[in-house]
Amino acid sequence: IHLFATLAWPIVERFDATDQLGYRLEAALAELVDRQVGMEAMATALLKQVLITLLRRSLSSGDLRLEQFSILSDPQVTRAFARMAANPGALHSVTTLSETAGLSRSAFMARFADAVGCSPMAALRQLRMRQAGNLLTANVLSIEQIAHAVGYASRSSFSRAFRHAFGNDPAEYRALARCSRPSTTRESDADQRDNRLILSG
Repeated sequence: IHLFATLAWPIVERFDATDQLGYRLEAALAELVDRQVGMEAMATALLKQVLITLLRRSLSSGDLRLEQFSILSDPQVTRAFARMAANPGALHSVTTLSETAGLSRSAFMARFADAVGCSPMAALRQLRMRQAGNLLTANVLSIEQIAHAVGYASRSSFSRAFRHAFGNDPAEYRALARCSRPSTTRESDADQRDNRLILSG
């Protein structure tokens, strides 16, 4: 969920021309500079390719400092986690996720906890809260709409979960996010979206 939160130093790997990493980085930067239609989607896709290439190389190097990426070494758990991350608001359960992973319920629970460091439902709550925070900051949907989008049947249950995760309720979070924005001009808003893309990878 926060793959890079505990990194104390950069990940450094050596690549050569056959890996085409430089080409992908240059293409991503060109997309960000040109600002054409579909720029965010194209740049995101290219940067994800760079990140995955780096993670694959790091995992194969056997560097023990990268143990937080252990989830990527278990393809069955990764498959279930990817389904949660792609659509946190869906009606996921341990049963449906273990079926996605192709594991028994007990084996899935144990392997997920080993790989991720928490239970599947705890990870799902974190994913839902992260998506909710992004939607509140975007300030497009109502709080009720966001609650349903991230898998909660009511605003009250969503607000309780959100307050537990962030320390304030969704309305307060949205107000604070709005106050922290430096400008209301369209150009500044576009720049902020671009900066979020770069920072979030």
